[in-house]
Amino acid sequence: MSQIIKVLPYTLALVAEYVLEDSIKHFPLYMKEFIDARSHPLNRPVGRQRAMIEEEPALLPEAIYNVFLAGFAEAVAQSVGFEPPAWVEEPDRFLPRPAIMGVSKLRKPTWWLRRQGHFVAATSFVGLC
Repeated sequence: MSQIIKVLPYTLALVAEYVLEDSIKHFPLYMKEFIDARSHPLNRPVGRQRAMIEEEPALLPEAIYNVFLAGFAEAVAQSVGFEPPAWVEEPDRFLPRPAIMGVSKLRKPTWWLRRQGHFVAATSFVGLC
């Protein structure tokens, strides 16, 4: 059986598309690839950063991942100095009630997660932006 080679997820919309095609368990892998693509020198210009988050990602089966995508889009927009895309304000991008997840050693404040109702306990990965 031949394996399909995917283009690196250079947009959040592609991250969601790939997760839906594969498995929700691959979300961290595709986000890592997105973060790597974002840091590539060719993707550093403001216009390119905007293009990486502009298209609304498909909704994923678990709400926490939809919140994470919206929060990450906001963090990217803020870090480069432009308004986040309108899709981050959609009701499905917020948790119905707050959730607390265990994550430690975040280098940056997690405002971009808190706004959507996702709170991070001080306990597993280093800065995401």
